[in-house]
Amino acid sequence: KKSPFSTLARVHPDHHRRGHGRALYAAIEAHLRRLGHRFWLSSTEEDNTRSRAFHAALGFREIGALSELNQDVREVFLRKDLVGETKP
Repeated sequence: KKSPFSTLARVHPDHHRRGHGRALYAAIEAHLRRLGHRFWLSSTEEDNTRSRAFHAALGFREIGALSELNQDVREVFLRKDLVGETKP
């Protein structure tokens, strides 16, 4: 079975703090649950504190980082277990 991985999701700054990101992630999570996925992976740049806090608030946990991706900062990888958790 394939492992779901979010590569990029952004909300325009004019629309921050209005629940759009949470709504998007809730829809993705519901879809992944319907497909029977047991977990969901995502990533963000190490210095993106807003994204890291957003993911943590949604139940993601950091599982590692890579530094050799041809970018200036390390990429932090996150995981959210979908089995045994309540739906958003």
